[in-house]
Amino acid sequence: MKYKYKVGDKAIVYQQICGHQFELGSIVTIVKFSSNSDYFQANDGKNTWYVSRDEIFPYDLLKNKILEELRNGECTY
Repeated sequence: MKYKYKVGDKAIVYQQICGHQFELGSIVTIVKFSSNSDYFQANDGKNTWYVSRDEIFPYDLLKNKILEELRNGECTY
């Protein structure tokens, strides 16, 4: 699924396909778009690497889903 990202959005790294050195599970911030719309420069507060859309997931979507499950007593984590 392709999500629209903008500079400043946070995302969670869940795959390593393109050679970035972020740890899986890292929360990164989109800092710049590449000339190819499927790639971004992302920063974890220490390092900046290129990541592809296929390596990240929107942080807010995941956070909101977990909060909803917790509120509804559906969370089994």
